[in-house]
Amino acid sequence: MSEHLADVFKRFLDDNGDFQECLSNNVKALLSLYEAAYLGFPSEDILEKAKTFLRVQLESLICKMDPSLVLMVRNALEIPLVRRNDRLEARNFIKIYDKYKLCNQKLLDFAKFDFNILQSIHQEEVQIISEWWKGLGFSKHLPFLRDRIVESYFWMLATYSEPCYSHARVILSKVMPLVVATDDIYDVYGTLEELELFTNVIERWDLDKVSMLPEYMQRFFLVLYNTFKEI
Repeated sequence: MSEHLADVFKRFLDDNGDFQECLSNNVKALLSLYEAAYLGFPSEDILEKAKTFLRVQLESLICKMDPSLVLMVRNALEIPLVRRNDRLEARNFIKIYDKYKLCNQKLLDFAKFDFNILQSIHQEEVQIISEWWKGLGFSKHLPFLRDRIVESYFWMLATYSEPCYSHARVILSKVMPLVVATDDIYDVYGTLEELELFTNVIERWDLDKVSMLPEYMQRFFLVLYNTFKEI
């Protein structure tokens, strides 16, 4: 796809290899090409050249363009569409579309309805994960562990945003905080001797060896073991 994308951009070059000035006043075309330029690979010179040219053109036109396009252009210049979170982008575009002169009100109402339904699903998932984490008792028995529940969920939401992946989001949002907690044990709290024992038990994945560990590691390993067994 990237090879074909580069061919498309070549059509907008003049005889000197520069981008044609006819693009300079067409904001929608400039914005579309700018977003498309980020779908290629960094090593493709024509796409890198396009990014620079298109950014300069868009920045120079912000004060002249239709207000309904200003926010879209500023969002694109800050973070290209391909790098944005789908659900956050949906919310942003609802605000933008609401200001369109030719806005289809039924379509806008449906988009808001869809967003609110999905948001309620996400809130339920966060509640499930938060209650699970609280029930582990880490804040009392392993207070040095970082609480990264919301961040972990948001990461999974960015990866699996569709409603049908609810179960996957919940599972992975449990796994990620345990990965972070494991990192805390190794980097912050455990001694070298304790960590050698802990590594050995994890590699063996044997409950009979848990008694060799300090109490806080026993508690954490049992949570780790039971969580992955549940999955």
